[in-house]
Amino acid sequence: MNSFARPLAYIDNDRSQWLRPADEARNGVQQQHLSDWCIFPRTLANRLFVLHRYQSDAFSLGLLLAQSVRAYSDELFLNGPLFTPDEVQVLNQNLAFVVDIISRCIEERGQERVLIPEPWGSEFALNSAALDRIFQPFASRRAP
Repeated sequence: MNSFARPLAYIDNDRSQWLRPADEARNGVQQQHLSDWCIFPRTLANRLFVLHRYQSDAFSLGLLLAQSVRAYSDELFLNGPLFTPDEVQVLNQNLAFVVDIISRCIEERGQERVLIPEPWGSEFALNSAALDRIFQPFASRRAP
């Protein structure tokens, strides 16, 4: 068990919204003190960096989410589509926003003080070469 004892903030998926970017939202991510605390789970941060690095018109976090819910027909939802192209764009902008916060924190405070071991004990040993191999199929689809 990890003995890391600092405050942790968790994303509340029940309150997620994809209507406007986080940096435009009133009481948005900036108000959550992410940039004040500058503490992020290492594996999660690395995954966000990889998703952002390989983001293109053909591959992105938003597109992955849209593709994963595509199996559910829009006719099943009375309030409209489950995840729209506009929401794909907002999620991608939010990813860039969070990655920028993490990057600035690392630049200001150093990686060892910002990226902490996951307190839930499920880290995966992936180095950058392994991550490059995982995402290699998407590299050919990257936008110029």
